[in-house]
Amino acid sequence: MGAGATAFCDIANPARRPPLATAEDFQRMARDPIDYSVWTSPAGAPIGRVLDTAIEFYEGDLELLFADLFDVQLERSIQDPDSIARVNVLRRRLAESKAFPFTDTLRAQWLLSLTSGGLRFELAACLGTTGSRPAATGFFTPSRYHRELAERLEDGDAVISFNYDLLMPLALLAAGCLRRESFDNHYLVDVRFPDDAPTAKTIDLITPRGSFAWFSHVHRPWLTAVVLGRNDEEMLSLMPTEFGMMDRTILPLKAKRTLIDLFPVYGVELVRACDAVANSSEVHLIGKQFVTADADVAALVAERCSERTRHIVYANPCVSDAACVVLDRIAASASQVATWWYADR
Repeated sequence: MGAGATAFCDIANPARRPPLATAEDFQRMARDPIDYSVWTSPAGAPIGRVLDTAIEFYEGDLELLFADLFDVQLERSIQDPDSIARVNVLRRRLAESKAFPFTDTLRAQWLLSLTSGGLRFELAACLGTTGSRPAATGFFTPSRYHRELAERLEDGDAVISFNYDLLMPLALLAAGCLRRESFDNHYLVDVRFPDDAPTAKTIDLITPRGSFAWFSHVHRPWLTAVVLGRNDEEMLSLMPTEFGMMDRTILPLKAKRTLIDLFPVYGVELVRACDAVANSSEVHLIGKQFVTADADVAALVAERCSERTRHIVYANPCVSDAACVVLDRIAASASQVATWWYADR
């Protein structure tokens, strides 16, 4: 599942808050925040100015901003000098603009947490809502298409999601598809669901880029836990307090190699994804932007699948684009049949 799987749940809702696509869209997180976000609180105004300044400085390239902050906040003995230089310039710019009164104490880790949190709120506001300023709860609500997909999966199937959002994980949780065994990654040291969550079947959930349901200790980031609740309050109540403070764990493409080297939880998840596709007899592809955006991963999957062929079904196919050309390498044939996912378009 790529970005198209997330976008589709609102494809028939032209009145929604516009999705994140440009630098101006990301700046909207701070300049025109939704009413229930952190930016609208009394303490949120200066935080919003920090985010606005950072996004403007990076010209809307949130991937590069994430990558630099990841690199600098790790405080390793060997760091990318370009990342250090950019973040130091950002700190000076924040001081000059007086965007935040405590700039001297501003750490890359804090700004990273701030930006990922803002991204999570904005993504939730763009999905399953109505109007440019939706009066929603700020949490992810799976569309009926996500719910139907979860219900149709059979025991032993796998879902690979390259998205940060919780649409598919929550749909799987509601359909009774998730157990501890669904997260077969020994670097995920804890997995927490609501006690009353149903367990009808076991579906592997694989998220090679991390997730808003992944959390790591801010001082021991190699400790990663999965916490999946149906709303913010439930997520907070399930948080493993023995870890101390936790932070959302997501993997920017431009920081991928650094993060995989330092945090093997990502490397294991990528191996799980390759194995799931390689061992499959049929692959349903819903959204495929990740293939061209992350070409080395696409090549790795294709190489891993070279020993046998399988059937691949494209939802909303456009088989002439570069993504489908790459993916044809893992398939015996490519079906252009619009699946049930798009039946109501």
